[in-house]
Amino acid sequence: MGVPLTEATPDHSTLSRVRDRLPLEVHQAVFRLVLQLAAQQGLLKGKTVAVDSTT
Repeated sequence: MGVPLTEATPDHSTLSRVRDRLPLEVHQAVFRLVLQLAAQQGLLKGKTVAVDSTT
């Protein structure tokens, strides 16, 4: 993400507000892109690709 270790990262509420402002299709497209990039870098293992535990 490019955030230095000395700086705070966005918290859950900030990310939730951004997600709530986006159409579902945009959120899904970004989520798929992030998963694709993680897979290309060999960061995904096993059968479970992702779990979203938000309420």
